[in-house]
This record gives sequence, C-alpha cells and structure tokens, in this order.
Amino acid sequence: MKKKREYMPPRFMSVSEAADQLMQIVAKKSQDKAGDVGQHSEHQLSESALIVGLARVGHETQQILACSLSDMKSVDLGPPLHSLIIPNGNLHPLEMEFLQQFAELKQQLL
Repeated sequence: MKKKREYMPPRFMSVSEAADQLMQIVAKKSQDKAGDVGQHSEHQLSESALIVGLARVGHETQQILACSLSDMKSVDLGPPLHSLIIPNGNLHPLEMEFLQQFAELKQQLL
C-alpha cells in the first residue's frame, strides 16, 4: 500500500525570501567561478545589482521599492502578492528618473 504524500500548505514568497535565495545563488556562483580567471560576465547578477520590489500593485496599499539585492533581503513589504524585478543594467534615463522616487536611498541609483 502506498503511503499518502503530505504537502505543506501553499504560501506566497515575499521579495525578501526571493532576494535571499538569489543571494545564495550569487554566493555559490562566485565560489564556483573563483578558480576560473577571466570567465566573469559583465551581465552577472551581483549583491549590488538594482532590484525593484512590488507588493499589491494596483491596490490602495501598494508598495514599490528600488534598492540593491543585498538590501532587498531585509525588506518587509507587507502581505502578498509580491513581485521582484531585476532590470537590465542599462536603464534609459527616463526609467532611472521614475525609479528614483521609489529608491530606498536616492544616491544608490545615481
């Protein structure tokens, strides 16, 4: 007779959980590539990469925050639904201007 599988109840991932998992991947990749000289890509995700966290978009309690990946790890945007955006490093000046209003530290985006 087969044993019935037990699953954890479904839950939503927060932006801080996602950022933490991405930081673990970044750390593992940097350890793996430590021996490979000259193999680093300029498009590789890093702890200082610009990340945009969004929560409950379109609702009156929506929150938007732009900060580094390492800072996003300690952010609490409240209840779900959350989205995490990893923009390309080459943002248009208009996009940068828009994100500055949501920046945790205005100097980070300059």
